[in-house]
Amino acid sequence: MKKLFSKLRLLDKKRRIKKSAKELEVDKFETVEDLFTSYYENNTWSGGGEETRSGSGSTLKKTALLRDELPAFLAKHNFTRMLDAPCGDYNWFREIKRPGVTYIGGDIVKEMVEKNQASYGDESTSFIHFDIVSGEPPEVDVWFCRDVLLHFSYDLIFSFLENFVKSGVPYLLVSNYHEFEENIDIPTGTGRPLNLQVEPFNLPEPKDYIDDDVAGRRPKRMALWARETVAEALEKSGKLS
Repeated sequence: MKKLFSKLRLLDKKRRIKKSAKELEVDKFETVEDLFTSYYENNTWSGGGEETRSGSGSTLKKTALLRDELPAFLAKHNFTRMLDAPCGDYNWFREIKRPGVTYIGGDIVKEMVEKNQASYGDESTSFIHFDIVSGEPPEVDVWFCRDVLLHFSYDLIFSFLENFVKSGVPYLLVSNYHEFEENIDIPTGTGRPLNLQVEPFNLPEPKDYIDDDVAGRRPKRMALWARETVAEALEKSGKLS
């Protein structure tokens, strides 16, 4: 009976994702950049209200726990140069006190990057036009990647992980829905909770993590993995070229 309910839930999820893909017209975009640029221009992720165009997960309310814990976490691991990609509109991260930490925000939406740089760029804060799947990242200690892989297809997630492994960046700090037991593939631009520790990704227990769950309905963490650990998992899956 438990397996039957699990299958029914999975079918329901797939139906809802298919409906979402149709409503969002994700198939009409030729590139991922076109897709997410359209989302930004049309405020598709309107859950952030007037506060942010990066969705409800980027509001100050939804990031309260993470904002409290992240500075101590960076200090604990001696991270002094970080890449935040995708960085979105920098709505919440700008509220973090980070003395001694150089921040580089990268995003595929060029207009947003230019606005960020004009509004917030200084000697320790800069923004670059950057594709996390294919771009060569700057030299940093850690790549912070929050709330984007849940919108990617399996193929794009594997491409991102491979790009990280080949980048030379020592650590990845990435969103992980650690209590979800099963992943499903989706069209890029829709969304679902994603657990990188189960099939088909099978990453081991993270080196460390920060809780990133305010509402409590979908427990989530920012999980820290070393580049060598991600590389080993990709090799086992046959996804590292």
